[in-house]
Amino acid sequence: MYGVAEAAIFAQDEIYQAGKTRRMRENHRFYECANGTFCGMKNKHVNLYAILCLNKYGKKGEVISMQDAKRSEALKELREAIGTIFAQQPERDRLLQETHISLSTLRRWLNGDSEPRLANLQLLVEKCQPEARTMLQRSIQQVWPGSAMREPTRESMTSKLQLPQASVPAEFYERVHVALAETPDSLRFWSVCQLVLKQALQHLDPDLTGLLLTVVQCVPPLESQKIRYLHESVRVGTPPWKGELETRSIFLGAESLPGAAISSFQILIEQNRGQRHTERGSIAATPILRAGRIAGCLVAESLQPRYFSSALCSLLKNYATLLAIAIDPADFYERVQIGLVLLPPAEEQKAVLNSYQQRKMAAMRTLQLDGTQAELYVLQQMGAELAAYALQKGAITD
Repeated sequence: MYGVAEAAIFAQDEIYQAGKTRRMRENHRFYECANGTFCGMKNKHVNLYAILCLNKYGKKGEVISMQDAKRSEALKELREAIGTIFAQQPERDRLLQETHISLSTLRRWLNGDSEPRLANLQLLVEKCQPEARTMLQRSIQQVWPGSAMREPTRESMTSKLQLPQASVPAEFYERVHVALAETPDSLRFWSVCQLVLKQALQHLDPDLTGLLLTVVQCVPPLESQKIRYLHESVRVGTPPWKGELETRSIFLGAESLPGAAISSFQILIEQNRGQRHTERGSIAATPILRAGRIAGCLVAESLQPRYFSSALCSLLKNYATLLAIAIDPADFYERVQIGLVLLPPAEEQKAVLNSYQQRKMAAMRTLQLDGTQAELYVLQQMGAELAAYALQKGAITD
């Protein structure tokens, strides 16, 4: 009697006796199947053998072909992938509601009592978080080779998802004005941005499909010069991005979509970034305007292609208008003052950006500047260095 399941292999019409199991274990490669048994096979004769499993009482089990054994292992991996996707309570509740999969059905899948249908798996692929989608699609391909899982589109996702309200809630405007009245000027930008961006996230991405909102601002120019650079000031997102407001120092220029939106004073959208970028999804940049002048733009990045419908773009404009309240009137510029230059991509800015805090402290100490003045001084200095680097790189490339 064996404490765990053992396996015997037969070739052609001969069946090895269970008493030879010890010798077979030494000569064959064993692996655990999804049903808890152990299967063995000779590597060089894999296609010639079927597998005869014995249960722990030494009784003969079912005969499993090599193809069935592989499929059993693939089904085990699929169950593990589904279990990972449904592991967290909030996400599990959301997926069960949106896919109309019952909890009892989910339990049967995870216990191996039944196999999920491809139609259910397609719906799960469309509704699950983007970071889990690749894992799930890979597991499905292992079980059903050649099966085509459609990439989720905005249309397929919104068929059963909650659609955003058509306008910003009226009571939210009141909250912004109260915050503006009660917040000191020194904290106004951070406080209002946090309030507006978090409301915008809940409004624009109610189903947590993956949306990042970033405030991009013009770097104030030196005296009598034009706006040459932009920088990302704050951002917040739904998973996989952070849900808390964080500061950023990445520089952008004429090469970027935000740069083009600010230069043209118009909202610009790229509905399928995968055609020109390594990133997937879509992006929209909406100018932040006040009295015909511009301070920057609100950038929305979605993991979903073709995400930004005309209704969502209208909402982005409304939230960009609210963000204008957070920015000092002196930081808005005329169209003729915009003269952006080319800057290197974010990954090539790290060497310069890593010295930001050190430079700021040095400027405050040596030039007797306050924190705001020192920040502006360093941003102008770093922008000039990055522009010179991009110009030199372009000259070398040419």
